[in-house]
Amino acid sequence: MNQYLTKGQRVYVEGRFQSREYVGQDGQQRRAYEVVASDVKFLTTKAEAESMGSGDVSNSEPLKSDDSQQQPDREKEEDLPW
Repeated sequence: MNQYLTKGQRVYVEGRFQSREYVGQDGQQRRAYEVVASDVKFLTTKAEAESMGSGDVSNSEPLKSDDSQQQPDREKEEDLPW
C-alpha cells in the first residue's frame, strides 16, 4: 500500500489485526503488530491529500461520496485495543 498512499490520504481498511512474538537480535522478547487487510477503499485521491498539506486532517469536514461506500461503524471503534 505504501506505493499508492501519501500522508494525509484517507482510506477505509477492513481486515484483521494480529500480533506475534519473537526474540530480537539482542535476545529480548518482542511483539509485532500487523494489520492484514482484506479490503481497502480510497476515500480521497493523492491530489486531494496533497492539497490538504501535511497538517492534521482529523478535524477536517467528513467526505461526501456519491456512491454507497460503507463507512466504519463508530461504535465498533471502542472495541479496538489501541
